Amino acid sequence: MWAFIKIILILSPIFLLSCTKEPENSNNVVDISEELAQIKKEASKKINQKTLIKLPSKEEIASDISIGNKNPFSSNNSIANLIANRDLKLVGILSTKNNTVALISFKNESGVVKVGDIGGKDTNLLPEGYKTISIDKTKGTITIKFKNDNYVLNILNKSKYL
Repeated sequence: MWAFIKIILILSPIFLLSCTKEPENSNNVVDISEELAQIKKEASKKINQKTLIKLPSKEEIASDISIGNKNPFSSNNSIANLIANRDLKLVGILSTKNNTVALISFKNESGVVKVGDIGGKDTNLLPEGYKTISIDKTKGTITIKFKNDNYVLNILNKSKYL
């Protein structure tokens, strides 16, 4: 008996929903394409070409960029190009009890950088906007970061892009 009641309770929503009336055929579609075309035509007549704001040129945008590559597709300013041309190299690492610094050579200048130094802000020994992330004296490497990319400069062998 209980099994019969359970089956009725489970199937009753299906029976009730199957008894609903089908919606009437409603083809109330309104075509407003002609009205839209008229609105566009009138709007185009009202636009004053002299009041439109001119978009900046490529040169104007590039001149406003203060950090990093002005042209992201150019390899001239890229870190990979600087490493390949030996314009940026790790010369050595100096470590004391309390501090570790990296000896860097960048475009005919040499000096030291520490973790947290930012090129163009804290030091001129890194490209503008590049930040020293870590100095590993055991591996002889320094990791620098620009945006979301990391680069490893190595004393012993070729430096690389991570």
